[in-house]
Amino acid sequence: MGASFEFTPYRFVLPQLKKQYLGTQGQLAQYIPYRLENDLTPEAIRAELTRIPHMARLAEQLDLSRRLYLLQSTDPEALLLAAEYIGTFFRLSDPDSCAYRQDFMEDEAEEAEEWRDGDPNFMTFDFNTNLPYVDACEVSAIYGENTPDFGFAGQFYRPEASPRRAPWWTMSKDAPLCVAANDILTKLAGPISAMAERSPVIILCHIQSHHDMEEVQLDFDYIADQRKLLAELAFDLETELIQLDASAADSPYRREILLQLAAQAGAPLDKPEDGGTILNLIANYCGDASNATLSKAVQNALLRRKESGPLTVQDFQYLAVLFESRENRRSKQKFQKLVGQKEVRRQLTELVACMDFQKKRSTMGLPADPLHYTFAFLGAPGTGKTTWARWLAREMEQRRLLENTEMICLNAAELKAKYVGHTTSKVKALFDQYGVIILDEAYSLTDGDNGDSFGSEALAQLCVELENHGTDRLVIFAGYGGASDPSDNRMLRFLQSNPGINSRISFKIHFQNYQAEELAEVFRTMLTAGGYTLPRGYVRPVVQFFRQRMDAKAFGNCREARNLADRVKLRTAARLAGHASLTKAEACRISLADIRQAAAEILAEYQGLAREAGRSIGFEP
Repeated sequence: MGASFEFTPYRFVLPQLKKQYLGTQGQLAQYIPYRLENDLTPEAIRAELTRIPHMARLAEQLDLSRRLYLLQSTDPEALLLAAEYIGTFFRLSDPDSCAYRQDFMEDEAEEAEEWRDGDPNFMTFDFNTNLPYVDACEVSAIYGENTPDFGFAGQFYRPEASPRRAPWWTMSKDAPLCVAANDILTKLAGPISAMAERSPVIILCHIQSHHDMEEVQLDFDYIADQRKLLAELAFDLETELIQLDASAADSPYRREILLQLAAQAGAPLDKPEDGGTILNLIANYCGDASNATLSKAVQNALLRRKESGPLTVQDFQYLAVLFESRENRRSKQKFQKLVGQKEVRRQLTELVACMDFQKKRSTMGLPADPLHYTFAFLGAPGTGKTTWARWLAREMEQRRLLENTEMICLNAAELKAKYVGHTTSKVKALFDQYGVIILDEAYSLTDGDNGDSFGSEALAQLCVELENHGTDRLVIFAGYGGASDPSDNRMLRFLQSNPGINSRISFKIHFQNYQAEELAEVFRTMLTAGGYTLPRGYVRPVVQFFRQRMDAKAFGNCREARNLADRVKLRTAARLAGHASLTKAEACRISLADIRQAAAEILAEYQGLAREAGRSIGFEP
């Protein structure tokens, strides 16, 4: 039998996000089920949170008097778990808060009948056992300035001619509400504040990690923009932003979760001390070690083995074969999906082939010419520098060209320490820990009058590390530069003024601005990745929009595509909000009017900013 382990099992492990149609013609409700067990108490919830290092701050914030919880994390599972903890805490502490709004169904009989809409299969949502989960797009559409049919604090005002009806999630007396604010972070403060007057609001903000950037073709700055918008939202809401860090794959928490899942499946680990090895194996081949991934890995190990008994490391070796072929297939598909940058594609493909060829020569006992894996990526904002950097790192990892494939992407200014002498050790630790290092805005090390002592210290140590690790580390210096505006080529000036760095960079890759037609394709992939369908004839208005924006000095390339896609989602949500009968297909269908209105709004906003800028320097528009 496997060895025993001693720790209190976790109650909250696998959060669920479920869906329910409120009748055949009703609205689609999303929710997170509360964890309601006879011996579970609010105190037990708080105690369990304190055991989880990346959730400990949440334990300190739990309070019945608190109306707003603004949470951010790069780990979507951590956000759902946090919502389940908070929602269940409120449900157990104040059961009456989750009562259904009987006043709505009894005192407003006419509205109630229209809500049911004659549907014999109509179902009310059970607020007593489930936490409502809605998207910020829907909240903005319902409570926004452009939708006067809906008032604040759950009150619903409908002109006689309006086809809309109150959203399902307003039908509770004062039950907690969970809002997913992943894409829409602007203009949320007013609606959220109004909602918090009625009931506690849990706002989940999934911050893109650098692993996510491959799909959306965005640069490092997009993540910084997300964080800035979140900070502004916290300021406007007058609340604290709670950061939930992602738990490391081999953390004590993950080890206990693995042990618990295996034991609950009837096959405890033969050697609990092997938990770290198994976790790293799962993380390496699955890409993460979330609780859901661990559960699937355990169940698959049980299905594939021939004998019963405790689980061993060998039982998880199936991952190596299964995921190696899957990753090769995914990498090829992602490479084919990347839009534009044909010359970059050709250069990097040839470089990877050359690296692989040199490795094969070495294994044959032939002389090999080792390449130095130090690159400079130069291009305007939003041209995909970080996306292609991650592709290059992934290709080198799959071909076993790097022993250490731990990756970090950071702004170069973060290398500067607060005190003289500390920067050197900070840079050295970076190279000791990571095999793939992406330094964005490399010129920030020398910004200012001839830089500063901290920047000079960082540059000096970078030269040392590049000399020592040129062939066993992938280092990419990225930043703005290129042919679009040679007079403002900050990366070129940085390299020219730092010959020590410049001489150690083996390859300089130039990224060109996207054409309007290419951005239309990026726009399409962003929306179809979310399950949306585009109408016929969408290309023409989208291309026209990008052509108008391309004349702007601060043109953002793929970021322009992201901005338009986000605004189109908002317009679609506003059009469909409170729709009397909404099918799944309709919820995914974008109209030409949505696209035209979104494009017009963005262009008008930029024109307004231009007029304001003209006034600020004494010019009339």
